[in-house]
Amino acid sequence: MDAGYSSPDNFKTPINSENNEGGGVLSIDRTTFYFTRKSSVNNKDVAIWVSKNFNNQWLQPLKLDEKINVDGYKSMQPALSMEGDILYFSSDRPGGRGGMDIWYCKIDDYGSLSEPINMGSYINTSGDEVTPFYNYFTKTLYFSSDASGGIGGLDIYKTSYNEDEDVWSTPKNIGKPFNSSKDDAYFIIGKDQKQGYLSSDRKPCDCGEEYEGSVYCYKIYEFGQPEMKFSISGTAFNAETNEIIPNALITFKDIRGKSEPFFITTDEQGNYERKLEVGWEMFLKAQKAKYFGDAANLSTEGLTESQHFVQDFFLTPIPMGEVEIPGIEYDFDAATLRPKSKEILDKLVEFLELNNNITIEIRSHTDSRGNDDYNLKLSDKRADSVVKYLVEHGINKKRLESIGMGEKELLDDCSQYPECKDDSNTDCNCHQKNRRTAFKTTSEDFKDVFKGK
Repeated sequence: MDAGYSSPDNFKTPINSENNEGGGVLSIDRTTFYFTRKSSVNNKDVAIWVSKNFNNQWLQPLKLDEKINVDGYKSMQPALSMEGDILYFSSDRPGGRGGMDIWYCKIDDYGSLSEPINMGSYINTSGDEVTPFYNYFTKTLYFSSDASGGIGGLDIYKTSYNEDEDVWSTPKNIGKPFNSSKDDAYFIIGKDQKQGYLSSDRKPCDCGEEYEGSVYCYKIYEFGQPEMKFSISGTAFNAETNEIIPNALITFKDIRGKSEPFFITTDEQGNYERKLEVGWEMFLKAQKAKYFGDAANLSTEGLTESQHFVQDFFLTPIPMGEVEIPGIEYDFDAATLRPKSKEILDKLVEFLELNNNITIEIRSHTDSRGNDDYNLKLSDKRADSVVKYLVEHGINKKRLESIGMGEKELLDDCSQYPECKDDSNTDCNCHQKNRRTAFKTTSEDFKDVFKGK
């Protein structure tokens, strides 16, 4: 006996009998056991039986009815869905694709079974498909097939169920080392998706010449995935000078919300490092006072080998004055945002979501044409329209203030250009330069108590 395993317990009666029992599956609540029983006197009498557990005792098993067990044909190797409402099995019953096929039927709340359904030509071939196993946690069906194109005799395949499209994917051979030049079957994998077992008659076979090539020469093999290790490191830089930034805060947030965020601070050299777990999908954000943040996404989901990630962050210093939002355009003599402007403001929404600690002023400027009071009122309306758009797209109104600047802070004196006249209806580059929308950071300590930000 191998270390770490107890001696196997015999089911004894009423499960075991003078016949051959095997190929069974236990429901997840451990109250129902489906298994295969082969008659010791009739090789064609291979059927699926079921036993219920009551007060820690297994009751007399019952042979499933003729919907499942067809006289003169084999039905065997049952497997269950997680909810116990679908029974998969292998059978050479009429209506299949040839040889042994994988079938399934539904089980209602009273334990009654529906008419079996063949899993179709995606799964079944003219050869044999046997030993189904359904992985609850990945919604993947494993089975063995001797279809052409395999590595050996029976090879192990897998197919995944797509709930949205109600279809199974094209089966994929899971390859070596699981499959060999011989027969490989009865694949099963544990909840952790790392360890499992399979049965094979691969070499070396030391069960004697009289048994070699027979079912009695199959051995149980254990497999395990080497422990994968993931880590990340990087440096925080000033995006303008490329200087390192010590004491920057790096936030790791689980995108799926399965765990609490955690935080790392860069050291005096601006560096950070952290071990990561398998199956993480994280949003990373770097922040420091007087800087706009930077962000990245990271995933260890689905990786099959250890990996070290390098992720640097580049933080832009917050300017003392205005930051122009280029490309914001309005309808003529109005505060209505044009479609192109909304695309630009969508990027501002993303920026504010990333830098969720800052509050800003939205400042709208007009050119020098027109009446001063009129321009001031128009710029007020235009700044308000930007704030309204940001609020409609999820930005807390308390973080925003709108200010119409009118023509009070012109960037250029257009009177010095002959083509630019205050009373002219012809636009010029100078007027376009003066017409602008910008924002100015007013604080860095905002906290949204409703969103926990």
